Amino acid sequence: MEQEIREMAKQVLGITDEDFARIGPDRAKILPKALELMNYRFVAEAISSKYCTAGIKVGDKLVFDFAVLNKEESTAPACIGALGPLMESIHIMWDRIAEGVDPNGSIFRTVSCFDPGLEHGGLGNVCFKLTAEKKG
Repeated sequence: MEQEIREMAKQVLGITDEDFARIGPDRAKILPKALELMNYRFVAEAISSKYCTAGIKVGDKLVFDFAVLNKEESTAPACIGALGPLMESIHIMWDRIAEGVDPNGSIFRTVSCFDPGLEHGGLGNVCFKLTAEKKG
């Protein structure tokens, strides 16, 4: 199985054997689950929005196929201030999937963009509800 995973990583990521050997056990646990992880999509739906400079409104969605933003299915603009925090939470969900735990049971399912909002020294703020969905 490890050789199969190594070959897949080399093909998909272009990783060298030397760098593959440097992957620690904490990250290595994700690799055998890579195919399963690729069968997930993650949907971030805006549940609140106030003064968003990118124009994200309540109900807008950012959809990710594994780690890639699906621009065709997303209805929200790809705001960099939202993408970073969302990917951090998606990584946590990947870890839960790799551990065999329901990713939607995570406490990190409500994600706020980088802008803290007018009340906290910023301007606008958007909060998303993040869910994982198994494809097909």
